[in-house]
Amino acid sequence: MENAKSEFYFSSFNKLLKAYVCFAQSELKQYNLSPNEIEVLSFIKEKSCGSEVAREFNVSKTLVSRSVSYLEKKKLLVSEPSTQDKREKILTLTDEGKKISREINEMKEKFFAKTFKHFEEREMLVLEALLKLLLKNIFD
Repeated sequence: MENAKSEFYFSSFNKLLKAYVCFAQSELKQYNLSPNEIEVLSFIKEKSCGSEVAREFNVSKTLVSRSVSYLEKKKLLVSEPSTQDKREKILTLTDEGKKISREINEMKEKFFAKTFKHFEEREMLVLEALLKLLLKNIFD
């Protein structure tokens, strides 16, 4: 692949990620959440465990553990040892955590609508197929 083409792709992926992070930080600024804390709150619906979060976002358990610790201090979630595996923690959102999780999901919907406002259904299906192929190539 040409260097200019690959640079365009990497630059575009980076810009998309930065745009999402900036949008999320702006929309949720009153909560003072890091990007990782936003993703943890978004992922946990009712109950989840730290390793599921780490696997979903392809990050270390240490990073998830750090985010969980901060979210516990902010009283947005509670963690308790798993009855099946004492090394694992079960994560549960508090009422305030559930409220913010809903706001995060609304923020994601707004970002999605803004980002894809000029896309037709066919283009969305093609993009979805291409993203799945990219992820398959990377993680298989």
